[in-house]
Amino acid sequence: TLSYAFTILMMLTIINAFNLIDGIDGLASVIAIIIFSVFSLVFYVTTYYYYFLICLSFIGMLLAYLDYNFSNTKKIFMGDTGSLIIGFCIGFCALKYLAMDVSNFSYFTIHPQNELLVLAAILWIPLFDLFRIIIIRLYHKKNPFSPDRNHAHHILIDAGLSHFETTMILGFLNYGIIILVIWLSAYWNYLQMLTVLISLFTAGVFLLYLTNKRTIKKNKKIRRWPSIKASGGAQAGGLGPPAQAGGLAVCSIPPWIYENLWKHMRTYGIPWKHMETYENHLKEFMNLLKEEGFLYSVFWKSHILVFHLLVSVQFHL
Repeated sequence: TLSYAFTILMMLTIINAFNLIDGIDGLASVIAIIIFSVFSLVFYVTTYYYYFLICLSFIGMLLAYLDYNFSNTKKIFMGDTGSLIIGFCIGFCALKYLAMDVSNFSYFTIHPQNELLVLAAILWIPLFDLFRIIIIRLYHKKNPFSPDRNHAHHILIDAGLSHFETTMILGFLNYGIIILVIWLSAYWNYLQMLTVLISLFTAGVFLLYLTNKRTIKKNKKIRRWPSIKASGGAQAGGLGPPAQAGGLAVCSIPPWIYENLWKHMRTYGIPWKHMETYENHLKEFMNLLKEEGFLYSVFWKSHILVFHLLVSVQFHL
């Protein structure tokens, strides 16, 4: 009975942990490719060829999917259906890994007592994000299942990284932790390895806390944007871009538009370095509305219009 309860709890944990990291383009797919690649190596060496083929099938499928998920013109998303199914298959492979005979570990240099900790390293990014989020929400007396932007990928996005950069950083980090833990597992016992994983978890939480604190501090400085006047650039001491070359006459961009821009850039992971490009598109579009006699101030009060403009601009970067 206890083994059945552990199996169910483990499957639910892995499925939900993987579903939670599906928050930006490519992250869930890259992490799944990393996990299946490690499992495929284990199953191939231990002659479990059926499970090896299952892992290869998922790797091929996810590699094809990545081309569309990162695309700006033919984008598709995994959705809950895809992430939950992939999470279930990862859990299935994890259970098979734990159910292997201890003698199979003679193919590797790791101690059999460390097999569960090696599995935790293989699933590091999903499990790290899951437990970290639960701890933060409980600390703030919130429902552990309530959505927020405290996920690791959201913090990196808010810090100015793109979806691709965040995905690659977390992917390489997961690979690095897998290699480190497998290497140390050949020399250290269970308690020593547990100490290593707890230390890695604590270090990750601390680094994300510092990153988030720095981002919040930066946002406070730019939470109100100066207007861009027809005859000049940003107001004195402001953070807006400089005036256009030659003093081209452009209509004023109100501060609340910049606030909407900043909010959507953070939400959709658009890099901060592209702010000047968005400003130029904004000026051109608002001048066009002004020339046609439209009340452009009314148009810009629609968050939907701001969002669609941002998306269309991002596609041309």
